[in-house]
Amino acid sequence: MMRVAHQAMTWEGWWQKNKIPFNIETLLQEVHEAGYEGVELGGGAETLGPPRRLKDLLAVSELELAAWAIGVTANPWPPNTEEYRRHIDYAAQMGVKVLMCCGGFLGEGGRRTTFDDDYQVFAGNLNAAADYAKQYGQTIAYHPHRGCIVETAEEVDRLFRHNPRVALCPDTGHLAAVRSDPVTLIRRYPARILHMHLKDFDTKTRNFTELGRGDAGLDFKAVRDALREIRYKGWLVVERDDPPIPAIESAKISRKFVRVVGF
Repeated sequence: MMRVAHQAMTWEGWWQKNKIPFNIETLLQEVHEAGYEGVELGGGAETLGPPRRLKDLLAVSELELAAWAIGVTANPWPPNTEEYRRHIDYAAQMGVKVLMCCGGFLGEGGRRTTFDDDYQVFAGNLNAAADYAKQYGQTIAYHPHRGCIVETAEEVDRLFRHNPRVALCPDTGHLAAVRSDPVTLIRRYPARILHMHLKDFDTKTRNFTELGRGDAGLDFKAVRDALREIRYKGWLVVERDDPPIPAIESAKISRKFVRVVGF
């Protein structure tokens, strides 16, 4: 059985929408209560407090850190570089070795690029982040994301032509949203799959949803089988953006689905 974690943003989204203050203790307690073995976090001391305290809270909650989330913009931008370096430094103090990276956002209010030069520039920026993380023995697992310049399986190919060093974190929901098949991507890059996100997608609302409740035709059993074929040893991280129900309820629905599928 694969180890299953949950991403913190599900709680952050629910709390922000309902004007509930962020509380890391509650978040960790509820992730554990929902049946998960680990959690994927991001950020730094400004939101999570000192690393020593966070380690203690994780121990009390009986959770492991699956990965650390960072963001890298499409173009080199000093404020972003300073931010992701702070977050990588914090993750290193937590002993995290896998950095889940959402990146390739232009910061111009939308996606507007089809030129190979753009992928080359982003690959260089991503390589700079990978070089910084290397001092701590960390590896970046790149996450194709709706709205950035790398959304589809074909665009992953374009990025990887310029970037042979980063690993890959497929996300079932984001790939389904742009009509790419996660199974194809897993089998195309078996040696580079370091991390994995599970989410579902609703084509009617064009929004993400709990696992098993989407209608995009995602075959999670095929995803399971593909991961077994490549002998995947990493975490499965469940994620739900902007849930319409309390985060813990959303997390429990998806956790039950993961058990039924038999990941």
